[in-house]
Amino acid sequence: MELIKFLPNSAVDYINCFRTLAALTDSALNYIERDNDRASENDRTRSLARVAESVETLASLRGDHAAYYDARP
Repeated sequence: MELIKFLPNSAVDYINCFRTLAALTDSALNYIERDNDRASENDRTRSLARVAESVETLASLRGDHAAYYDARP
């Protein structure tokens, strides 16, 4: 599969993609914080770790580490 065809073609597309990922991450964090009594402490800890990884990815996409600099339009 050629993933390059899925890259955003414009700055607006990139920003929209970033905002969508940020909204999904925020929603996941809100869910974990709101419904913490349903899951075990181990599951909650693992879920928080996954959301933290998503936050770090968003920081990279935003440009904190220039990891995605060449991929941005």
